[in-house]
Amino acid sequence: TVLIHSPLQGIFILFHRGRSPITYDSILRTAAGARLAQQHQNAVVCFVGGRTLRRISGAERLKQYWIRTFPRLRNQVRVLGSSWNTATNVLDIRRLLAYNPHISNVIIVTNAYHLPRARLLLYRLGVRAEVAAAESILEQDATQREEVRKYVKSTPYKRKMILEKLLRVLV
Repeated sequence: TVLIHSPLQGIFILFHRGRSPITYDSILRTAAGARLAQQHQNAVVCFVGGRTLRRISGAERLKQYWIRTFPRLRNQVRVLGSSWNTATNVLDIRRLLAYNPHISNVIIVTNAYHLPRARLLLYRLGVRAEVAAAESILEQDATQREEVRKYVKSTPYKRKMILEKLLRVLV
């Protein structure tokens, strides 16, 4: 469980570069970000990363989906989609925070596997932020994990329906 004692001003959701932005990890991270955004309605939500050579970034695709799924949270969302990996994600975050000093209490959402690397890079690059795994924010149960597995194995037509159901269950 993630305990946040003061209102967040920024929620940064890290994504990876890959063929598909809609993966098990990205679903969990997006749902965790939505849960935090609902709890901290004045926070800016930034989708960070997922740049590819030929396509729109994973962060941009997930932002578009976020706006369709959570229309009341649409004004909170930004994209930093130019980064390739965790290090460039952190550099983009550092740059955004330098230009927006009013955003000071922030959290970085990643997965449990990448948590130590994200913490180390934030420290080394001088970015003050809490870091949390999406899994701990959501406190998943078996039903949620099964819905994600169905999504990953389904056809594109069924994916949309399963993803909408999953996000509603998670959030």
